[in-house]
Amino acid sequence: MALLLLSHCAAKHQPLEFPGYFALMPENEFTLVQNDEAKALESVSQPTGFQKRRLGELYQNEQRGLKSTSSRYVVLDQKIQQLKDETIELDKSIIQLQAEIAKYPSEDIPPPKPAVFSDPGMKKAFADAAKLWNGDESAKALERLDSASKMFDSTLSTAEKLRINNLRFRIYSEASDLKSSSTAYLAMKSLDDCNPDTTQAGFLLSILTFAQGDAGNALKILDGQCDRDETELGKQRRSYWRARFQEGQGTVSTIAYQALASAPIPAFYSFLAETRLGQRVSVPTSQSPVKGYLSQEFNVPEEVHQLLLSAEERLKWNLKRDAMAFLLKASRRMRKSPGKSDVVPLLYIAHLCQAAGNHLEALRIYAQVTQFMTQDPELSPLVTPRLLAEMFPRPFEAKVDWLSKMWGVDADYVYSIIRQESAFSPTAVSGSDARGLMQLMPALARMLAKQWSFRSYYSDRSLFDIDENLKLGVFHLKQLDVLVPHPALIAAGYNAGVNRAIRWWKRYGNYPLDVFIELIPVNETRNYVKLVLRNYYFYKNLRTGKPVDPSQVPFQLGPIPPEYITSNGAGFLPRWTQVDTKRLQVD
Repeated sequence: MALLLLSHCAAKHQPLEFPGYFALMPENEFTLVQNDEAKALESVSQPTGFQKRRLGELYQNEQRGLKSTSSRYVVLDQKIQQLKDETIELDKSIIQLQAEIAKYPSEDIPPPKPAVFSDPGMKKAFADAAKLWNGDESAKALERLDSASKMFDSTLSTAEKLRINNLRFRIYSEASDLKSSSTAYLAMKSLDDCNPDTTQAGFLLSILTFAQGDAGNALKILDGQCDRDETELGKQRRSYWRARFQEGQGTVSTIAYQALASAPIPAFYSFLAETRLGQRVSVPTSQSPVKGYLSQEFNVPEEVHQLLLSAEERLKWNLKRDAMAFLLKASRRMRKSPGKSDVVPLLYIAHLCQAAGNHLEALRIYAQVTQFMTQDPELSPLVTPRLLAEMFPRPFEAKVDWLSKMWGVDADYVYSIIRQESAFSPTAVSGSDARGLMQLMPALARMLAKQWSFRSYYSDRSLFDIDENLKLGVFHLKQLDVLVPHPALIAAGYNAGVNRAIRWWKRYGNYPLDVFIELIPVNETRNYVKLVLRNYYFYKNLRTGKPVDPSQVPFQLGPIPPEYITSNGAGFLPRWTQVDTKRLQVD
């Protein structure tokens, strides 16, 4: 009962300001800075429990780099055990919190799709068809799919039929076969009109119809959908394309474009809308006090208030990992069902997460509160230059600028990639084993290192050092810029591999930029390209303080080189392009 009352009572919390922390290498690596910090703590005559705990962390970091047989290792082992005994209560509280946090569902791994095909034969046939399509053998994929669906037709459920028709639709639409795509889409509508896959198929069909010159029918298809996506991004997508189709019929929907362009925190479609209006792309900011959300007390549940106090106390003593245990619990508690009044507390939690070096959690919070800030004009005063600089930070600026100048790559674009790839974490490792700040696959990195005569001191572990990761990552962006010279194509190539980017350029390169991006057949890559371009506009605008010329991201991709069309990438592309940069599958 006491806990229940604690969680519902409100308390006022006074925010504190902390600097953002960006790790240069894994936190458990012992550095000269950490050595100096340990010596300073050793000199304290009566250390607090927090100081003892931090000193224990530093000793553990030093110990990791020593041989277990060395005398220093043994001395440190004794000191670490003594400090643990003296801070056992602090240790217990963190262990308990971490156990609670471990029960939270992961936000990094999407929930597995439920098994659809009950018959093993149909399941295998579907997997074979998808693999053939993935390998650019669409005719064989359709033949395999059609023969299997006829064979098992009497036993197929509605969900199974929907999935089969969705794959048919994807194959036909990728080939720009409008008639067959329409047939597959209508079959999906008859099975489950409001299923998200049906909605997405209808949206893609409207885009394809528009691209082939029929804006009127494109609008009818879009408006005839059962679209239950009420997220802010879903609404913006519908609004933009409705206006775009109307423009294709000769009526420029200025009001709709202006509404998108005036979002307090612009999204991808906001920037597209400004481009359609013929305007320079800008990021609006409030003229309210510089500190914004940091300048005012806010109300939070008593439980969250106590969690924030605990996190702040630990951040003062550099106990970043301990602080994050409290912040993660506070974040999950506040993000569970947030309202307008929770925006300021959430922004403050994001601020503390950045101080603790967990920029991924901060970005998750920013993504959630942006929904509220876009919907409610009363919250726009919170969008200050300070907040946007926290949302789009520029750490390691001297290193990034130097490497960008060396290779002739736009530093704003480099940051756009880093933010999306790793959320500024040098220790990030993806499910496909991409590593470090710019998320390079070890096989690709080894080849890049060899090309740059960097192999003599390269190892896969080098990818966790920001200096080495940046060297190879920026070099790789330069290679992509030479092969696929458009910001959207570079992003697609970085995420899915340059061969896939060239394949999509060949198929859809004659279409405008907005159409091209929507037709990218890999969900992850399509969303990635949108986010990287959004980041790019933010970084360039915030650095220069001026609206961005639309020519920075041309609305046409430009002509594809003839050799790409005739050779299908064989024989003239560098060997590194044959290395799979990210193990993606067309979904």
